[in-house]
Amino acid sequence: MELPFYFLDAQASGPLPVWNRVALGKPGGWRGDSHLFDGQGYDAVDANVTGGWYDLDGHVKSTLTIAFTTHTLGLSGLIFEVGFRDAGHWDSVVQQVQLGARYLLAAHVRASDDPAANALVAQVGDVDTDAAYWGRPEEQQERGVENTPAYRPAWVADAVFPGGDVAGAASAALAAAVLVSRRPGLHQDLALANEAYRHAVQLLRYAVEYPRVWRPPEGRVRYNTTSVHDHIALAHALVCMADYTQPSICNVAANRWQAGYLEYGRTPAPLNQARVRLQVDAQNVLPWASVAMLFSGISKTPASGDFDWQYNQHIASVLDAWRDTNDLCSDVSIPPCQTPTSGFAYFGVDTRANVAVNGKNAAAQLLAAMHAQLLETAARLERPGTVELTRPRELRCWAHGQLRHITGDNPMGVSFLVGYGDAYPRSPRQRSAACPADRSLPCLPPNGTQPNPNTLSGALVGGYLLGSNEFTWSDLRSNVIGNTAGIADSASVPGMAAALVQLAASLPEYCPMADYCAGLCYPDSPAPPPPSPPPPPPNVDVCIVDGSLDACRVMELPFYFLDAQASGPLPVWNRVALGKPGGWRGDSHLFDGQGYDAVDANVTGGWYDLDGHVKSTLTIAFTTHTLGLSGLIFEVGFRDAGHWDSVVQQVQLGARYLLAAHVRASDDPAANALVAQVGDVDTDAAYWGRPEEQQERGVENTPAYRPAWVADAVFPGGDVAGAASAALAAAVLVSRRPGLHQDLALANEAYRHAVQLLRYAVEYPRVWRPPEGRVRYNTTSVHDHIALAHALVCMADYTQPSICNVAANRWQAGYLEYGRTPAPLNQARVRLQVDAQNVLPWASVAMLFSGISKTPASGDFDWQYNQHIASVLDAWRDTNDLCSDVSIPPCQTPTSGFAYFGVDTRANVAVNGKNAAAQLLAAMHAQLLETAARLERPGTVELTRPRELRCWAHGQLRHITGDNPMGVSFLVGYGDAYPRSPRQRSAACPADRSLPCLPPNGTQPNPNTLSGALVGGYLLGSNEFTWSDLRSNVIGNTAGIADSASVPGMAAALVQLAASLPEYCPMADYCAGLCYPDSPAPPPPSPPPP
Repeated sequence: MELPFYFLDAQASGPLPVWNRVALGKPGGWRGDSHLFDGQGYDAVDANVTGGWYDLDGHVKSTLTIAFTTHTLGLSGLIFEVGFRDAGHWDSVVQQVQLGARYLLAAHVRASDDPAANALVAQVGDVDTDAAYWGRPEEQQERGVENTPAYRPAWVADAVFPGGDVAGAASAALAAAVLVSRRPGLHQDLALANEAYRHAVQLLRYAVEYPRVWRPPEGRVRYNTTSVHDHIALAHALVCMADYTQPSICNVAANRWQAGYLEYGRTPAPLNQARVRLQVDAQNVLPWASVAMLFSGISKTPASGDFDWQYNQHIASVLDAWRDTNDLCSDVSIPPCQTPTSGFAYFGVDTRANVAVNGKNAAAQLLAAMHAQLLETAARLERPGTVELTRPRELRCWAHGQLRHITGDNPMGVSFLVGYGDAYPRSPRQRSAACPADRSLPCLPPNGTQPNPNTLSGALVGGYLLGSNEFTWSDLRSNVIGNTAGIADSASVPGMAAALVQLAASLPEYCPMADYCAGLCYPDSPAPPPPSPPPPPPNVDVCIVDGSLDACRVMELPFYFLDAQASGPLPVWNRVALGKPGGWRGDSHLFDGQGYDAVDANVTGGWYDLDGHVKSTLTIAFTTHTLGLSGLIFEVGFRDAGHWDSVVQQVQLGARYLLAAHVRASDDPAANALVAQVGDVDTDAAYWGRPEEQQERGVENTPAYRPAWVADAVFPGGDVAGAASAALAAAVLVSRRPGLHQDLALANEAYRHAVQLLRYAVEYPRVWRPPEGRVRYNTTSVHDHIALAHALVCMADYTQPSICNVAANRWQAGYLEYGRTPAPLNQARVRLQVDAQNVLPWASVAMLFSGISKTPASGDFDWQYNQHIASVLDAWRDTNDLCSDVSIPPCQTPTSGFAYFGVDTRANVAVNGKNAAAQLLAAMHAQLLETAARLERPGTVELTRPRELRCWAHGQLRHITGDNPMGVSFLVGYGDAYPRSPRQRSAACPADRSLPCLPPNGTQPNPNTLSGALVGGYLLGSNEFTWSDLRSNVIGNTAGIADSASVPGMAAALVQLAASLPEYCPMADYCAGLCYPDSPAPPPPSPPPP
């Protein structure tokens, strides 16, 4: 905020004020009084027109840029006064605005209420004469005749040489000075305010009478602006704000906007031509958007409510053109475009970049911040037609990112704001900065390589040229475009900085900027609950369920794995974040949803799927609904083990991602859009490195290509939408449960989206495929996901007959349909190969319909549901089907009775993950069967079947946690012998970012422990196990979130069971059928015989 005031001081002309920071005699100062005869001499006005600021690197004074700088600083001060005052720079902004205003008053050499009698100095100095002089302004000759080095004319806009553009800009600047000078403080100046207001009105009337673009009588104009109506409309708005009692101005202000908006040419083009319209003039004031902002956002503006929509639409079109991440820069781009790697909004391409790209960007930043502030103010006042707080947040955070770019967070690591950071321009092109303070020493030449003797602090230099998609910039005075700064370029920076200070002051201490930009909190967000106390230590007697298996540890570990797979901004509770013990992960892929082939929405968060960085909505949904359903059925087990909070946090993390991925939510099925996959499978496979360092927002066939493909009416995806609906419904049920993370607001939002996605899935029951590229999961079933969603959404609200009454019908229709929908019961073994995800979906639905009270299934269907689950689970438990080369999976391994899904070279699936899902289904079904039996529901079975299912699942869990012929626990972190080199990119990359990642085919163990990862497991050939702990073991040593998701629930089932067994009924006796949870105590032992 402070630095640009130094630059304005360095650009000052005339007698320097005492507060000038770079005056000779001040620390580091070199400037003195200069051009003390401006307005006098040949082709002049015989008046004192000293003061103001030089425009660029030379000594021409342009009223247009002096006015723009003044009104920009003034408007910034009005809207962000709190930010300026909090930072201690309010006095500075008032001083600079008043300096500009005093120059404009002096330049108004003939002031009259008669428009024809006015004359305003529009330019001091001749462009060509000035270009020929390289030296100090204090030493430049003056009052010379034409064609001599001392020629310095003062050209006016008057009735003969009309200049409505210059007069309108000066009027707007003076009106802004009126408003600032009235504000309380050390530099309040009501006399100046009154004088400035009078001149502002006179200049506005002149501009209305002579609405022409000004050109000098001879020579070149400093700025070739081609628009008039924008400056006049801006002046109307600001003069009206300065005095609302002026009907002659206020009543026609909106009409001025409307007239200019509808006129063809350089006046505002239609909204769909916003990108072309942004090239209004080289000054880049984005003037019409500025006027629209004032008319729509500030109370008491002359605009009627009917116009608000039009104004807001125009601002939106302009700013959205700047923020359009899909338009990457190329030689044919219409600016602004996005730079390929860093997302910088760039105005100017290749050799056509004859403008200061940083200055244009800074003006767009400030407009976005101003519009955000006024939108938010309007929203808080509940004005009709205003938006909620998402749009202001998006605008501010975009502007914040752009400001970070120009101040050093860019591929070159250079701050283009001189004096900020360590790496900034040392040789910006400016005459006085190139001339030593010691006047006896010569100035450095414009083409020399020696750094300037004076630091031109606060100068925002032009910036890059972008050719062939590459940045070029050099810190040389000969870099005329890229290393020159103008007052209009730097004028926007203080306001943008003040906007951030003001925003930071409004955010609660528990809402850092990163969380605000992620949409996690707002200025008026309620305080989060206090951090949870550490969970009570689990009951060791409950955890050790069979004398050796630590079920609580097994339950906890997969949450570490999910934390390691987390994408986007990491929550504070993430266990493996950098800075936590053993942590290595950081925020990553913060632009998901933006860029080429994306959705222009924030789709950060969620989890990466496997060893890479693709995000699949199908597996995120499966993981979320599996954890949620586990929590509902085994809540007692999770709470007894002290891990209830963890399961709720993970379910809510998944749900929040799915809510974000539902980028178009509507009660009309056709209007919905759900992001189904983020990332390109082939591009991702080619990258081996940290997710935090992967490039983003690139075009197709580049390493930064990361599309966000949607399922919608054009690319239907009932399978993905059904899965997401089921997951959100599970999150509803979990988030309603009492506890530290109960979140009824999230539950309500999730339920609404779940219903919308379910309706979409019913309307578009197709398997989703992306428009191009490969899908992460080739699921071939739809009805299973839709039926599961019906069941869970119905459980979330039994009062919905439109959902509950048809849920059973959905099951029945899918069950009877041939193909990938449920096959007849005697083909259950084939049916288990429903898809690579192994959700065992129809069995899950059947379990819900048969086992949970109040499901929409009638009693007549219970037998059918139970028969289907029985056929599925019995296929897994069939000990007579030993694995061979002709087996139809699942089969039993020959020696250890492990239910194995995948035989020989056909084992291209994660066998442990499939087994874990079957374990969990068995445990869940056992629990619901037992509950039904205890309630004596008709048709239920006695307690033998639940015991058999639980004990089979218990044995399978022991197998994958180390009780197997290899003695290896496939759950990383459990036991002593577990995988040290699972195939996962981030685990293979040291926490120290300066060190390279270990190669995928290397043999050195991973530097990070991927705790909780359930790796794929064996290949089984010729009835023998093969497995290797190498990153090159793509199937057997890779873990996915869907594979590990079933483990916590299975462990919670065992904890819950152990807690229900009497102390005289150990697990071994229970599994042998010797006792049950409610078995009577055995008789006391007989006394010894006498």
